[in-house]
Amino acid sequence: MTYKSDPFLDYARQNDIELLKGDITFIRDCAYKLSTTTRRETLKKYVEIWKNEMRKEVVDYKRQNMGRRKANLWLLNVCEGLNINR
Repeated sequence: MTYKSDPFLDYARQNDIELLKGDITFIRDCAYKLSTTTRRETLKKYVEIWKNEMRKEVVDYKRQNMGRRKANLWLLNVCEGLNINR
């Protein structure tokens, strides 16, 4: 997948996170409305959750989706808690 250079997207790629177009859109709709400091911390936690869930999955081809699901649900809860309209 190709996308414009973005510090978070580059960080995710360096951490073996395979973001889909829908993930990128969701992240931008939600997390990019946060202040710079909060966004940086939130997105770092997003990658951490994704990686932790991938480690738990024993079936290789399911790892990315397991991480994706947990990280996106977590981010959705964060955005809803902060009342950020998507």
